[in-house]
Amino acid sequence: MPLTAKRSTYTASAAPLSEAPARTAAGSAGLAGLGSYAGTHPAHSLHSRATEAVPPPAVGTTAGAPSLPPVAPSTKAPQSTGQQGTFATVPSEYIYTVGVLTVSDTATKQPEADTSGPLIRSILESHPADAFRVVGTAIVPDELDQIRKYVQMWTDQQRVALVLITGGTGFGVRDSTPEAILPLINKPTPALTQALTNFSLKKTPFAVLSRAVTGIRQPKGHGGTGTLIVSMPGSAKAAREYCDFLFGEANSNLIIHALDLIQGGTGKELHRDMQRSTATHARTASSSSASGIGSYSPSVAHFSAGGTLAGHAAAASHHSHTHSHSVHTHQTPRPRTVQGSEGAAYVTHDPTGAASTRHRISPYPILDLDQALGLIDRFTPSPNMPRVTTVTSSPGLAGAPQVTTTTLAIMPTPHAVGPGLRGHVLAEDVRATTDLPPGPTSNVDGYAVSANDTAVGEYKVITAATLARRVREGAAGAEMPRRGEVYRINTGQGLPLGTDAVVMVEDTVLVEAAFASSASSPAGEEKRIRILAQVDVGENVRPKGSDVSKGSLVLQKGTMLGALGGEIGTLAFIGRKEVLVYPKPRVAVLSTGTELLDISLAPGSKSKGGDDASNSPRVGSAVQAAAELSAKQQPWGFTVFDANRPGLIAAIEGQGFEVIDLGIVGDDIESTTRALRRGLKHADVVITTGGTSMGESDLLKPIIERELRGAIHFGRVAMKPGKPTTFATIAAMEPNEIDRLLFALPGNPASALVCFYVFVLPCLRKLAGYNPTTPLTLHQQYSERAGMGAVDDETREPMGNPWTLPKVDVVLAQSVMTDPRPEFHRVVVRAEGGQFVAYSTGNQRSSGMHSMATANALVCVPARKKDTPIYRLEAGERVEAILLG
Repeated sequence: MPLTAKRSTYTASAAPLSEAPARTAAGSAGLAGLGSYAGTHPAHSLHSRATEAVPPPAVGTTAGAPSLPPVAPSTKAPQSTGQQGTFATVPSEYIYTVGVLTVSDTATKQPEADTSGPLIRSILESHPADAFRVVGTAIVPDELDQIRKYVQMWTDQQRVALVLITGGTGFGVRDSTPEAILPLINKPTPALTQALTNFSLKKTPFAVLSRAVTGIRQPKGHGGTGTLIVSMPGSAKAAREYCDFLFGEANSNLIIHALDLIQGGTGKELHRDMQRSTATHARTASSSSASGIGSYSPSVAHFSAGGTLAGHAAAASHHSHTHSHSVHTHQTPRPRTVQGSEGAAYVTHDPTGAASTRHRISPYPILDLDQALGLIDRFTPSPNMPRVTTVTSSPGLAGAPQVTTTTLAIMPTPHAVGPGLRGHVLAEDVRATTDLPPGPTSNVDGYAVSANDTAVGEYKVITAATLARRVREGAAGAEMPRRGEVYRINTGQGLPLGTDAVVMVEDTVLVEAAFASSASSPAGEEKRIRILAQVDVGENVRPKGSDVSKGSLVLQKGTMLGALGGEIGTLAFIGRKEVLVYPKPRVAVLSTGTELLDISLAPGSKSKGGDDASNSPRVGSAVQAAAELSAKQQPWGFTVFDANRPGLIAAIEGQGFEVIDLGIVGDDIESTTRALRRGLKHADVVITTGGTSMGESDLLKPIIERELRGAIHFGRVAMKPGKPTTFATIAAMEPNEIDRLLFALPGNPASALVCFYVFVLPCLRKLAGYNPTTPLTLHQQYSERAGMGAVDDETREPMGNPWTLPKVDVVLAQSVMTDPRPEFHRVVVRAEGGQFVAYSTGNQRSSGMHSMATANALVCVPARKKDTPIYRLEAGERVEAILLG
């Protein structure tokens, strides 16, 4: 199961494809060319602002682009509460990230008691305008620091657009939400607070008992973008009323207008749309009622929760167009020729549309490599990140101190000490429970003596058997040698009482041995020896506790229990039978592509376990399509063996992580979505290969955003190979689960494996509890970069990922060509002449997996600079290389 505090099952939020609302032909076409990357700052991953609308051409004419067919009215009934305005007036160009925080002592102990948080999330995710994405939920007690911690995490780190807090706003002695958030607000919004209060007072007089507050937090102070914070009462009824005001028909356009302004927009486009919509309502309500026949109005087109562009049903509607289009419809006024413009509710294109509707220019900006790595670090949870804090008091004791218990996002688990601990990371400090050695022991083979009483001379030899016999006989002083005796001892054996040194066997000679067996000794046993040198007190003796003293720290929390054996051996050495470790993340791997063939299922091959390939559950539509293609013998078609999954699975398992093989799926939405849901249910990280670029069948980005409701944090990276690498998070559906992480890697084999080591492995290492490779913290990185004047509020991104594999300086054995993008050149690093020398593996084409064969490092070839172009790095130059193993 995935990494969870409670190992509960993940349930995907989006409806299956078969349940999604049907799209009209015009609705699909209307999405063409409208997607763009949401915002200039990657942290605002799903927030975008509209561009100036282009007036539509008349029906049947062109304006630099093909005209759209008429839009058929949707079968969806209009949603109305009797108030002026509908959800349709909310432009579809706005998507905002939201964090929902429940403040409740009760729900902290019993998460199932939280009804308000799930209700708010449900309202947002089912909002007809599809303008909101809930990217974080949490439950905390009525504690100032706990409330502030989550609010600051969402506002300062994840940079969400809106934080909704339910609970802790009343007059109760524990209610402390206003006190927690007021110090975080640097722009109060008193009118919004008053409006919410007035709205609630119309529902119930008890609203006077609410101390709910609202305001804007700007992490960098005045002048920067910010987050709107809204607190509300904790009851489900009150939460619904607040949501009715904020997101209902009458005011949802206002809240989006506010969020647009807070995020740095001018609000001009939305304000104009609102004014136009208001004027339309005023002018057309009577004419619609009189005619009795509605018509499609472009001003009310909206994206449904499923992403469908549709008009409201026209009959008896008060949303008719201002002109008398009573018997015909016309197309949505969407620009068709401004490629790469902003303006769609989804960044991605509609994958169900025709090939001609796909993007011609990627809507995702190319991020610097360090910026992309920093985003992965930001959205990868640490095992030490607190998830839930429970506050309890000792029962029956008035005024007893409260006990705080913190539940981690990734709960440590006990594991028996043994070889199975390989690759795990300690989740606790391990201390010695006793002194080691527990008493003085010998460092050598020899004879234990009392140093001051044992001069050079002859002595009788006794053994452990001698002392044991004396103890049985009840002799006085049976536990120690008598005067004139020495005790034969082996290395590591404990010294008997009365001895304090050991004479090495090399400093003795045999004087007498037993020639026949007796009751006290076997034949050949030493009877007497001669000591050739006197020893000092403590000589050749390890004192008690000299290896490990009781209570001393033996292994630190965060230590990786490696395959070399030292750490696991140490645990056994101190007598630990069980330790707490972080669970390893599970990784699901999926290959996409109709042309792919599983090598284990190729003709003449047997699947795992010797079953016939046709009976294997891993046979997907790709194999079936390959068989059909081969049967038809189409001269333009061919199949290729899937090299990505076998290579990735080997690499992941080689790093000690468990793999779930999702097999191969063809280039179709349904099978790809189904496979991804299966991976998200059982794994913590999902890796896909293929389908990330600009081709007709590249479906991963649209599926992630539209079907899985994921947040795509980046979709292109300035690197070679691996430009179309995509990273996304999928919100967990259970309160105690972590969000799922999804990496959509390129389909070229070398690209996929290189990107695994560059992007995915640092994420897995952080999830597993590894210590960072580099000690520089994100806070230090922010501060240092800000001090150099390198960043401002809109571009402040963490640089790099502290969990990236270690780097070393290497000397190039051959010259290497540079590229406008940073490149990872596959090499074999050898130690020669006191330095590391890097030998290229040959042709570096991304389509050839063989460039990764024998490679144990990736040379980081810097990008070619425009002002001082260097087209090659010469042999003998020093560069950095990432060590792979």
